[in-house]
Amino acid sequence: MFKGESITESSEHKHLGIILTSELKWSSHIDSCCSKGLKKIGLLRRQSRKLSKSQKEIVYLQIIRPTLEYGSILYHNCSQSDSLRLESIQRKAAVICTGAINRTETCKLMAELNWDSLSLRRTYAKLCLLFKIICKLTPLYLGQKYIQAVTVTRVLRINANSTHRLVYPMCRIVCYQQSFFPSTIKLWNALPNDIAQCNSISLFKITVRQHLCLSNKLTVAKDFASFSSGKLGRILTQIRLGLSPLNYQLFEYNINDNPFCPKCGTEFETVIHYFCVCPHYDADRIY
Repeated sequence: MFKGESITESSEHKHLGIILTSELKWSSHIDSCCSKGLKKIGLLRRQSRKLSKSQKEIVYLQIIRPTLEYGSILYHNCSQSDSLRLESIQRKAAVICTGAINRTETCKLMAELNWDSLSLRRTYAKLCLLFKIICKLTPLYLGQKYIQAVTVTRVLRINANSTHRLVYPMCRIVCYQQSFFPSTIKLWNALPNDIAQCNSISLFKITVRQHLCLSNKLTVAKDFASFSSGKLGRILTQIRLGLSPLNYQLFEYNINDNPFCPKCGTEFETVIHYFCVCPHYDADRIY
């Protein structure tokens, strides 16, 4: 009862775009993120032939991925199945951006686009937030909650190489162990001392990205950028990814039962055979 009126009991509540449930699970919120993300993925797929590869990447990175990552620091401890659902949506976007065949390996797609997994990005975001809390770059109430969470405010000075270590709280249940402070403190204590003691958030972000082996689009050269547009560029990208219309690559993925070249019929239709060896394309190679 509230001011004489009966309040309807509900198992979930949406607050600031985050769906909270009485079971302390994130499936409902991730359902909402996936639903919104798939709608935008469908729009990207319908317009993909009108956009270049770089334009499609911009649409995903600036419009779709923020939808999938909304509240990611909160739901970082989601179940593995929910995490895989989010990763599958990113994979759908990667297939659209590269023009790859659906059965192409995910690791090759991510390497081609220089994208990081969403789970690794959540780890990076957690560490950045904890650094801000320790350096008092966040509202005071977050710092107060942090001090209460670890129960001890001092840093353990075990030796000269571990001055940044924080006291790990006692966790009686797994739900609390996987929550933000216990899980992030564990990651923090595993960081090298020089990273944890950075004097600025910008320097910390750079060093921790290198520590987590996250991609850096500023330093990665796009060697094949000029060969990835149009229908021909899409086929060349498929060849680089190891799954293309070439019979041998289709045979390796059990899509085609005939690995031989359709022109000469005596050799496997590999990349080397198609571009360099097959005599039926000698005239085309001259030009």
